Amino acid sequence: MRASRAARIVSLAVSALFGCASAADGDPTPENAPVLPASSTEGQPPATTPSEEPDDPAPSALTPTAKSELVDGVLTLQTNVPARIPECNPNVACEDADGDGLVDAWESLVLERLRPRIELDEGEEILKDAKGKIAMVGRVTPRPGSASSVMVYIILAYSRDYGSCGFTSHNGDNERVALELSVKGSDATVRRVYTAAHEGAASDDGHVYADKELVTELRFLEEKGEPRWVVFASRNKHATYANVDRCNAHSMIPCLAEKCAADGVSDVEAFRVLPPIVNAGEPHRHLADDLASLGFPGETAWTTSTFCGGLGGSGCAGGNASKLTTDPF
Repeated sequence: MRASRAARIVSLAVSALFGCASAADGDPTPENAPVLPASSTEGQPPATTPSEEPDDPAPSALTPTAKSELVDGVLTLQTNVPARIPECNPNVACEDADGDGLVDAWESLVLERLRPRIELDEGEEILKDAKGKIAMVGRVTPRPGSASSVMVYIILAYSRDYGSCGFTSHNGDNERVALELSVKGSDATVRRVYTAAHEGAASDDGHVYADKELVTELRFLEEKGEPRWVVFASRNKHATYANVDRCNAHSMIPCLAEKCAADGVSDVEAFRVLPPIVNAGEPHRHLADDLASLGFPGETAWTTSTFCGGLGGSGCAGGNASKLTTDPF
């Protein structure tokens, strides 16, 4: 027995010396196959641990962008931001601070790109007034009862109405325009436009533009290769017209006749303004109210009483709230 045990020990020693597997180790290693240390990874995919696995980069929020263009003569807006909260995805910063179901960033693009440039008459007094201010207040909101329509209300706010015929002047002036948009996904098409001119007065000359009139009656300027809607404000009274012909046709009474557009000047651009705009949000949840930042201290976007253009006094223009909520269509 001792001899047998000694022989086995010699056999194991020889096997270890020459790298050969012993029959006692079970299945033999195939002939000529390399023998790898237990810790070797040769010929195997590299082992990883959770800490070594590459992290998926967090999705970065898209920078909101937009492009406006005329399609068959109708103003359209294409954006990379969805209009409605349910259509959002992780790559978009979808905030809805005013709770109307529309993405705030999309609303901002609409107000920035679809608000009109205002062309003033060459005799406009606000251009000579050191206290003169022009700014805009907007609201973008779903149209009640419609799954695809969005309303855009824009107040054109002036510090003063300079009157006509030597009277009717007062502090504060708040004209407006409105647009109805057909919205699909992130893009919008203008379907109807309203321009207010002496709204609510006996001489009310407001007008709704739809269908063919969107092509034949609206006017556009080229701005950085894209169309910018332009409106014409009557001299000193600021009634808003979509074109000069409609302004000129307002009244045949000499001192009540409207005068629009910069005529006979060397630089028309000096009379075209694109005022700053704030998004007022919704009546029940404001995004902005105080208008001091626009140059109208003491004034609010949602006032139901009067708007004095930041100049105070009495006999001012009516409140702003109705101009952000009354559907003119």
